[in-house]
Amino acid sequence: MVFVEIDAVSLQSIGVWPWPPTVHAALLDRLVELNTRHIVFDIDFSIASIPVADAAFEAALQRAGGYAYLAAF
Repeated sequence: MVFVEIDAVSLQSIGVWPWPPTVHAALLDRLVELNTRHIVFDIDFSIASIPVADAAFEAALQRAGGYAYLAAF
């Protein structure tokens, strides 16, 4: 089991909050490449981003083939 935490170091590295969906897409693709069986995002994605970035995350979720889950409120 791996927990990926958004901390001060990662916030400084990315430079913005909330992170662009492209960051989550890249992370998701990498975790899938590492054969991660279940990936859960406990992040509120209700804020719209730019359509291209949202589409990149949507495509990564599709590539994950149902092994990624989003938090529901």
